[in-house]
Amino acid sequence: MATSPLLAAGQMAATATATASSSSTAPLVPQPIHLVELLLGPQETVAVAVEAFVVRPSGDRRRRVVAVVGSAGGEAGVLLCRRNADALVVGHALGVGAAFAMRLAQDKASKGLALTLAFGADSVVVTAPLADLQPLLRELRVRAQDAKDRKLAGDFKWLANYRNQLDVANRAPYHVSTNPFILNDFSLNSSNSLIIKENWIASQHRAREQEFVTFDSIKIFTGTWNVNGQDPSEAIDSWLSKDADIYVLGFQELDLNTEIYLFSDDSKQKKWAELIEGYLGSLKAKFYKVASRQLIGMLILVYAKETNRRDIGEVATEAIGTGLMGFGNKGGVSCRFRFKDSYLCFVNAHLAADTNQVERRNQDYTDICKRTKYPLGGTYASVRDYLIHNPWVYTMIDMNSPVASTPASPSATNLLGIFDSDHLFFMGDLNYRIPLADSAAKLLLAENELERLFEYDQLNVEKRSLRVLQGFKESTITFQPTYKFDVGTNEYDTSEKKRSPSWCDRIFWFSNPYRKDYEQWIENLWYKSTMDLKMSDHKPVSAMFKAQIRTVDDSKKEALTEDLMKVLDKMENESLPRLEVEEDIVPFGDIKFLNATTRCVHVRNSGKVVAHFKFLGKGRDNLPAKSFYFMSPQSGTLYPGDVMKVNITILVRDVITCGKLNFGEETLDDVLILHTDLGKDAFISTEAVWLPTSFGNNLEVLCSVSKPIRFCGGVEGVKLVADHLKTSDGKGRESLDAKLVVSTELKEMVVSPEENSSIPKELWRLVDFIYRYGMDVDNLFRTPGDPFLVQYITECLDTGAEFDVEGLLLDFVDELEHFTAKGLNLDSASQEELHDSIATPANGGDTSIILDIDLLLKSTSTTSGGRPESPTKHGHVLKLSRRKGRIVAVHSMAECLFKFLDGLVVPVMTPTVFMWCVTEGYLDQLIAQQILAAIPPVHGHVFVYLVSFMKETLGAYNGSPELNLESLARLFAPFIVKKPPNVDVSFLKEVGGFGVDMRATMFVMQFLKGRVE
Repeated sequence: MATSPLLAAGQMAATATATASSSSTAPLVPQPIHLVELLLGPQETVAVAVEAFVVRPSGDRRRRVVAVVGSAGGEAGVLLCRRNADALVVGHALGVGAAFAMRLAQDKASKGLALTLAFGADSVVVTAPLADLQPLLRELRVRAQDAKDRKLAGDFKWLANYRNQLDVANRAPYHVSTNPFILNDFSLNSSNSLIIKENWIASQHRAREQEFVTFDSIKIFTGTWNVNGQDPSEAIDSWLSKDADIYVLGFQELDLNTEIYLFSDDSKQKKWAELIEGYLGSLKAKFYKVASRQLIGMLILVYAKETNRRDIGEVATEAIGTGLMGFGNKGGVSCRFRFKDSYLCFVNAHLAADTNQVERRNQDYTDICKRTKYPLGGTYASVRDYLIHNPWVYTMIDMNSPVASTPASPSATNLLGIFDSDHLFFMGDLNYRIPLADSAAKLLLAENELERLFEYDQLNVEKRSLRVLQGFKESTITFQPTYKFDVGTNEYDTSEKKRSPSWCDRIFWFSNPYRKDYEQWIENLWYKSTMDLKMSDHKPVSAMFKAQIRTVDDSKKEALTEDLMKVLDKMENESLPRLEVEEDIVPFGDIKFLNATTRCVHVRNSGKVVAHFKFLGKGRDNLPAKSFYFMSPQSGTLYPGDVMKVNITILVRDVITCGKLNFGEETLDDVLILHTDLGKDAFISTEAVWLPTSFGNNLEVLCSVSKPIRFCGGVEGVKLVADHLKTSDGKGRESLDAKLVVSTELKEMVVSPEENSSIPKELWRLVDFIYRYGMDVDNLFRTPGDPFLVQYITECLDTGAEFDVEGLLLDFVDELEHFTAKGLNLDSASQEELHDSIATPANGGDTSIILDIDLLLKSTSTTSGGRPESPTKHGHVLKLSRRKGRIVAVHSMAECLFKFLDGLVVPVMTPTVFMWCVTEGYLDQLIAQQILAAIPPVHGHVFVYLVSFMKETLGAYNGSPELNLESLARLFAPFIVKKPPNVDVSFLKEVGGFGVDMRATMFVMQFLKGRVE
């Protein structure tokens, strides 16, 4: 039968998706915290997200997702997000600074709690039950206290990217359009566009079917009888009618013999079929048996006139058992077939017995509806094809409200249900009772009060409550209850049980909503029982129907469809989604390593329909942009008139990418494709300038330049130096003395041979800080640093700025105020004075931080091992805006050290000697010395410097856990002896029993144990 193609196709898609999934569970609904994560940039994180109501100044309440988010700089904010289609958009953003305040009160309206959040002149009121607010309160209390301790005023510029993310001021009002593609509730896409077309064509076919359809009326006789296991012993002429085109007879309790549960026996069926066929044979018209189906005691027989044989096809039967353990003592048998171009379906059911089994009967009905399925047959290629060709047939999946008896919906399995029919009949011994005492019911019958008695009918009550037979009709009952009689009489039950008279035997037909204005679609001519048949404790019931049968003129239908498609194409073109990007070129300016830069573009829906966009993947990896681009949101839905702000962020945080950018192998520029479903793509060009960094660089370049890398002429300057070093025949910086060989610009950037450094100054600064202030820090080289400090350190290294040593080593400004309050001058304080000035426990124990006097006096003194003087002693100090303390600063320096080594475009031990290191050098100290002599001088100097640092660390470190020779080598080896890409080392473990990591560790240990020459 036909369903609305829109909904049917949706059902099929859902079923196909569910079938493809290996899990039987329903798809998980995204949690608020995950939806908020999709909104954030790469350096922001969400700590907690809860659903609550936000109270507007007008008193209106709106459901929102309230989230606490943090920035890379340590600031926090509150985002108020509302749902937009299947995602979130930020409507309001509030900073959490030192002046942030919270107030909690009882909310009288919701009987929950009202939480007022305020920062400056900005405030919001959030209401929710205490259980929902608790995680929000806990997080905000911590964040607010942190902001107060740090005296954080904050400009919260990062929150500006999230404010007013969606502008709905010009949203088009909701309206109903005659154009099926103009949708108010969801966006148009390639999937639902096809469904919309099919749905609209189907609706036009229904509305204009008189142009290609003719109707004939036929009479259908339906009868039901619980024969109580009896063989035919009476003439049935009074039960059957003489003028029907189709006879459908349903029997229950055909056979009460228990052996029938184990062995198939159709002897009873044959006896009743012979009786019926004998009666039909006496009629003027000739009849033939269309189908029969038996399940234990249930039997359905279908007969039709011989003259209609050619009009009947696609015959299918089904049997569903719902009794104990699935046995068929209760359940239903059914038959479905095509008559001309209409589909008819008949169900004969026997539901659970006993007065108190109402819910069981309801469930039996539901099971029959859901489980009865018929094969599609060979007429149609698929259920979809069937639905397209039968748009006038209605199914329960078209109904707006859910029902307890939702049937099996069409699916990719090519099965149809009972509701896939033009005409559907449901009959049988449904077993619903009159829950009155036997005497009370009989008294009403004696007074001929059928209507009053019917008010107690369980089926009448359940149907009015929409718990069973939703959408079905039954003619007014004018006959007396058909159960329970003493066999052979018309007397109601006189046994000890004295069962109350009940209308157990019923006949219903389904009211097709598509035909609600067509009174002649199906008419019930009469509905009665036959009281003179006494062989059973039930009386047979029958009903005669006059039904309309359709004949389709295919040529006329095809001609109409062609005309409709032309109209449809025109409407589709008029309603294509249209999104406009207001900024097609986005300039980012200068981009630094580990510094996120965000720009906003505004996407406007200038069309007539809801539009959905996403950033389209491209290239071999099918990514929407280069790896250092982040779009938020990456997809969205806009209603007509909406404007959405999309944040585009560039953040380079991978040292390998730095290497490509430093030497011009990669650029920051890109073209983003904003794809509109069924609309035109928009192209967004991004432009940015990379500022070279010492991370992802070349040791020789860093040792050769006379200025900090940031001021060496950008990428072109770094390339100029690198290209010169490559073409100087190994002479490196010495060739700069040659006349006319290099430009003046290059000479200004590169130091003279006598001034060059044997190791990069950036490396020296990192190692020096760690050695000075980190020898007592627990978990040294094992704990990640703070992202904010790592970013600060890289900026100092790239610009040559002095570290703000005070800021790095002291937790808060209050400590400095403590020093000055005691009259101490930090520039001249002695080691003893400084030591004594730091808070000492009352018990005289050790202080929490021990500082060297050089910490606050200067950073240029030398240390053991002949380290050079700081090359930045005359540089300016880059003030640190947020203090984290010495421990965090040391871990951050260690992380930067490993980042520096990991990013070297040519590792310390060059690729040319890597295999030599891990195949021979890791076992033989002499070969290890030969390998060291074979690498370029700068690489050799760096290796010796790192080994010396590790040796001194082994002697000076007193933190926990203890660092021994192997553990320290294991930490540094992957960065010093680094495996080149695309080098197969899988065989190494089979040769010698050690993998590449252990071999690299053992190579470094050769030098830690011996003398480096």
